[in-house]
Amino acid sequence: MIILKAKYIIITPDIILENSSIAVEKGVVKDICYGPTKTVKGKTYDFGNSIISPGLINAHTHLEGPPLYGYVKNPLRPPQQFIKWAPKVIALRKSLKPSDYLRTIKQGYLICARNGITTLVDHTHLHLTLPAHRQAKLRRILVEETVALDKNNAKDSLIRIKKALNYARKYSNGMLKTGLAPHSPFSVSPELYKMLFKLTQKNKGVFSTHLSELKEEVEFLKTGKGKMLPYLKKIGRQTNNWRPPKTTPVGYMKKLGILKPPAFFIHCNYLSGNDIKLLAASGSSVVFCPNSYYYFGHRNHPFRTLLKAGVNVCLGTDGLGSNKDLSILSEMNFIRKHHRDLSPNEIFRMGTVNGARTIGLADKIGTLKTGYAADIAVFPINNNKKLKHPYDALTYLIEKTPQSIFTMVNGSILPKNIK
Repeated sequence: MIILKAKYIIITPDIILENSSIAVEKGVVKDICYGPTKTVKGKTYDFGNSIISPGLINAHTHLEGPPLYGYVKNPLRPPQQFIKWAPKVIALRKSLKPSDYLRTIKQGYLICARNGITTLVDHTHLHLTLPAHRQAKLRRILVEETVALDKNNAKDSLIRIKKALNYARKYSNGMLKTGLAPHSPFSVSPELYKMLFKLTQKNKGVFSTHLSELKEEVEFLKTGKGKMLPYLKKIGRQTNNWRPPKTTPVGYMKKLGILKPPAFFIHCNYLSGNDIKLLAASGSSVVFCPNSYYYFGHRNHPFRTLLKAGVNVCLGTDGLGSNKDLSILSEMNFIRKHHRDLSPNEIFRMGTVNGARTIGLADKIGTLKTGYAADIAVFPINNNKKLKHPYDALTYLIEKTPQSIFTMVNGSILPKNIK
């Protein structure tokens, strides 16, 4: 038995306890003690003036190769045009050795753990990266990212993807799951999209795709013209046998029969009113990546309209190619700075409860509840600052974005140098 005590405990964004404790046993929350701790045998961690929180959920990232581009060592600074940025990234990725992939993924997990993230969804290439993912201690969903716009390559691509999934499935367990991630409507053929979604349904897995990320993407799908066409030719994509669906990206997913769970959609920066209605009616989830959205110069993301329409919106960081850090609190902080009409409760829900729902784990993670997995992060309140009210703990986390001083996943305490 492990006992965790702190000044504040966030059970859900709407329930915050003061001077209470949590008991953890066999990987789950065994008990929540409201008020002074009962006498229980076990190791006790008293964090004092700190905040115990459900582990944060990063529903979209790219851990591969981050130190080589973006904010970290590249002079590129926001705002960037995606179609000018992407070819440079593709060229850099081609220069990576297998050891580069493995090293940077290990570093990515370390960054996530330090930021209190206990679950992540990584768009990856399993044949290159699985050894690094296998060593990680976080709860992770690895989705095989695919690019194949030429319909003549669909069957060969499916064979390759099945091999990658079979390779990874040998190591799958409650902490490591796999799924599929066709990159986007402008980089994957409709034939392959349908094949991959059918495979996902058969395997009862996760299906993630970038959607309506770019203005150029919307124009390309509607007309087959615009700046996207020369971009695709520049990076070597075959477009001769591709025909525009003459609808929006969301409408395209509907047409393909993919606009429904378990599919969830990344970015959704440019949506029409009808797109939002379709997403709401479908029960689909959207992953908003605020800092990456800013990096590429997008404006007026419709996430508030999506939330009001009943769409489940959660948070991701994207990769370090378009972000300074892999911190969900930093994503919350961006929203707080730019959208003061949203309450801290609503913002925090996006990085916990909503993320769990997106990946089909709402009955296991995202809140601290008896019987749920013990995925927990502890954040310090610096300089012994006194909060006026327990619910100020949410505001403190979102506005100060502290790093975690203690991270637990499935009841296991992560060492400080965790990969």
